[in-house]
Amino acid sequence: MVIMVILYTLVTVIFGWYILRRFFPELPVVLIATGAFLVGTAALVPVTYLLSCIFHSLQWGVIATMPLGLIGLRTRFKFGKITSSEWLLILFAAAFSIWLMLKTFHGGAGGGVYVGSNNIFDFGFAVGLIRSMSWGTNIPIREPFFAGLPIFYHYFFVFWVAIWEYFGVPIVWAMNIPSILSFASLLIVIYYLPQLIAKQKPIIGWIAMLLTITNSSLTFWQLLLQKGFSVQLFRDIWRLPTYPFAGPFDGSTISIFMTLNNYTNQRHLAFATALGLFLILCVIREMQKKILPIRVGVLFGLLTGLLLLWNMVTCLLVAFVISVLMIIKKQWNVLTAYIVVSCVSSFMFLLPIAGFLYKTIALLRVLVTSPNASVAPSWNIVEYLWQNVGILPIVAALGFVLLKNKSKQLFIPFVLLFIGSGILAVFGKRGFDQKLLTFFLIGINILAAVCIGWVWDKRMMIFRFGAISLFIVLTISGIVDLFPIKNEFAFPLIGKDSLPVISWIHKFTPTNSVFISYEDMVDPVVLAGRTNYNGFFKNVGFYDRSPDVRRVYGGDIAFAKTLGISYILVPKWQKNDFSYVVDTKVFAEKLNAVYEDDRFIVYTYKVNK
Repeated sequence: MVIMVILYTLVTVIFGWYILRRFFPELPVVLIATGAFLVGTAALVPVTYLLSCIFHSLQWGVIATMPLGLIGLRTRFKFGKITSSEWLLILFAAAFSIWLMLKTFHGGAGGGVYVGSNNIFDFGFAVGLIRSMSWGTNIPIREPFFAGLPIFYHYFFVFWVAIWEYFGVPIVWAMNIPSILSFASLLIVIYYLPQLIAKQKPIIGWIAMLLTITNSSLTFWQLLLQKGFSVQLFRDIWRLPTYPFAGPFDGSTISIFMTLNNYTNQRHLAFATALGLFLILCVIREMQKKILPIRVGVLFGLLTGLLLLWNMVTCLLVAFVISVLMIIKKQWNVLTAYIVVSCVSSFMFLLPIAGFLYKTIALLRVLVTSPNASVAPSWNIVEYLWQNVGILPIVAALGFVLLKNKSKQLFIPFVLLFIGSGILAVFGKRGFDQKLLTFFLIGINILAAVCIGWVWDKRMMIFRFGAISLFIVLTISGIVDLFPIKNEFAFPLIGKDSLPVISWIHKFTPTNSVFISYEDMVDPVVLAGRTNYNGFFKNVGFYDRSPDVRRVYGGDIAFAKTLGISYILVPKWQKNDFSYVVDTKVFAEKLNAVYEDDRFIVYTYKVNK
């Protein structure tokens, strides 16, 4: 069965190769290959999803997608020369991505699945959503944590991962292989961006890439002030178990969103960002050559629209950047085609929840207004920017000045996003939005890399020393923030306590079963591919179902049947946030205990003979 995933991946790459060779044949071969993976996956995974909905089968959705690869076989595969710098890039991007993703999500003895302590919330949701498709029947996708309701979420990445697990790839590798490919692709795109849009040397691409995997916050300097310069300071850094500053969650001014935690806990972010930057790169390349034809606007509009359900915020940011670039270049007809096609293609995938879209406003209001910290922060915007980005804006501003006028125009959208993000950070003192920050910082890092490269090229010893000093100052805190990943505590997402009940539910209950269970971000019911009537994660159209759950646990079995409940799971240990009283006497009389271990009992209805 795993061969199906391999063939499917080849089909997506071949399809992407066909698109890029047809429209952008002059790109470097490594970038073409990377773009083929990004564009082919971005285009065909949604097609597979639609076909899976039509056939009500993920398997047949994948099989029906395969013939599209034949289109790509019409293209001649020409491989140009790969430089030593590009070979090193491939090795570095692959090695670093493998280390990053495997350190934060990996398997353990006895089939356990472990996740980094900073990633529990996001993985509890993502893996549950994946399992609802790979082990369950959640296609078309609906909310598995809140039975019966639609879901407002960018679910293409988790659907993609579900394809891998469905065809026999263990969940750890099903999640990590796409994540590794996505993050490596992001690093490769960043490497080429300054070369192809600003005509910089390859070394500028390397610097931009290294600035992106580190950060310019004052983390190191704060630790230096606290502990003093000593051998013990570096020993403590080597052993850091968690991020020393994790604002806004721990009240720190320095945000955890400056770290790579953004990419390790939200695995869809790297793919969406890489695809978005690749689209921007291609648009800029076309603008540099000639007036854009309408068909290019249509192509980019279609791909931007599909990006919505890879990552919603990234889709909006890419649309903003491309639109601003077209406005600067006065490409009005192409801009109109781009906006119309991107809106139509994105709305197409929102049609299943069209009747609920007005309720997304209430959901977004909850997400935006919910405080991230228990104590309101006391910083002002100047202090916040200084603590989080340090001298980066100054260095980037110098890099912007050093660019030629035509190249400056191309970075205006990123500068606007930086300014806008700083303004938004002030409102409610929520700080940076992690997706907005992740995206615009890449453009700012490229500008900083241009400045460092210019200083280095002056060749005098004092300038070389200055370039090295700037690079160290802009990266040392990010290097410090890599050690918590190295040392991070592995939390058992699926451990020895929950693995037996998850395995039993998966093997012995129908795939469309609905459970009454407790609310927890690590939900054994959803991790087994089934649906929880009232789980931890809420989505569009949610309401308080706790009275219903209380009635069922209280012994109202007839009411449970009217709700469409198939099984009732009861925790046997003293769970602090389990506020329901279970009527064990009624359960014993009217239900069958079909599964029991030291931690859980699962009940279902008695069969009348």
